[in-house]
Amino acid sequence: MKPGAADVSPFGIVRELLDELAFTVAVRDLDAHVRCMSRRLRVFGVPGVEALDYAGWLQRRSNELQKPLLYSLAYRDLAIHDADTQEITCSVREVMKGMQGTVMMLDKDMTIVREQDGRWRVLSERIKGASFKN
Repeated sequence: MKPGAADVSPFGIVRELLDELAFTVAVRDLDAHVRCMSRRLRVFGVPGVEALDYAGWLQRRSNELQKPLLYSLAYRDLAIHDADTQEITCSVREVMKGMQGTVMMLDKDMTIVREQDGRWRVLSERIKGASFKN
C-alpha cells in the first residue's frame, strides 16, 4: 500500500473510524464526532437504561464534552468478527479518560455500517463489561 493510501480492509475501515472518534474528542469537535454515529444508533448495556438511542447518546456525549467531563477516548484490542461490503461487526476496548484522571475501560461489541451517503458509521454498541481506575 502506498504511503497515505486508505486501508479499505474491514480492520482499516474500523480503525480509521475509531481514530476519528478519538481525535474529535481530543479537539472537542462535537459536530465531527456526531457524524461518526448513525442516526439509527442503539447502545445496549448502559447501567439503568435498556438502550440508548441516538438522541440519548447525543445528550450524554454533548454533556461530557461541554462540561467538560471527558478528556480523551482511545481504542485497543480491536478484533473483526464479520464483515461484508455494507456492515462490519467487531469487538474493542474503549478507554475513556475523565478530566479528573479517572479511567473507565469498556469492552464492547460494535456494528459499523456503510450508510447511503457512503460513509461508515457506528450503528450499534453492546457494552459487555466495564472497569475503572482512579
